[in-house]
Amino acid sequence: MLDSKKLPLVCGALVVVLVLGLCVQKPETKRVPSLDQPEDYLKIDHFRGKFSVSQSPIVGRVVDLIFTVSPIKDAPNTTVKLILPYGTEALNENLTWKVNLKKDEKIQFKVPIRVIREGEWRIRAYVESPLSKEYKIANSYYAYIISNKNEAYLSETSKEGNLEQPPEKASYVPGEVIVGFRKVPCTSTDALQLIEKYGGKIKDTMPQINAVLVKVPIGKEREFIDKISKEDVVEYAHLNYHIRALG
Repeated sequence: MLDSKKLPLVCGALVVVLVLGLCVQKPETKRVPSLDQPEDYLKIDHFRGKFSVSQSPIVGRVVDLIFTVSPIKDAPNTTVKLILPYGTEALNENLTWKVNLKKDEKIQFKVPIRVIREGEWRIRAYVESPLSKEYKIANSYYAYIISNKNEAYLSETSKEGNLEQPPEKASYVPGEVIVGFRKVPCTSTDALQLIEKYGGKIKDTMPQINAVLVKVPIGKEREFIDKISKEDVVEYAHLNYHIRALG
């Protein structure tokens, strides 16, 4: 039998052990996103897209912008679309492709482009493939063209943080977006219906450049741009910038 004098010590030791046991927690195991889990589809890089250029993109030089994909699984009926910013121009009208991709197969999409203004410009690729009539997988990929007097290169990260801004001191008109079209006239019913589909209203048309000035809810400009830029007939969409000279 335990000595009555030692009993409090034993009980105290048991309490300490129990408390320590409760305090020690098993480390959390991070679950790896899986293709078997529908909720993980947004977290997975399905197409492993990557940008590159054929040479330094100095202002005025024509270079090949190359976007490479290598899907992690077969992706039939895939749409690949390149979206270029304000400070660059494409020398090829085709910026959208429909392809059948095979698992681990590397496919390149090449477009000759030219940087037309100094600055930092974000380029984007949007890739999507249908899983069924109701669902699709999609990823967006970004890269940054830095081109000025001292350097010209392509980067995976932003250097200055002022994306898609003209090099001058710039601001934009709240509630206005400029949308350029290809394959359809900016004055057509198709263009009008597309603008209205995403909640915009045409304020003015510019047939000479096949573009329209669109009125959208203030604060929703970038959301409108992101959505309408995915349409095949849209060549570009950007804020309606006010540009003021330096000084």
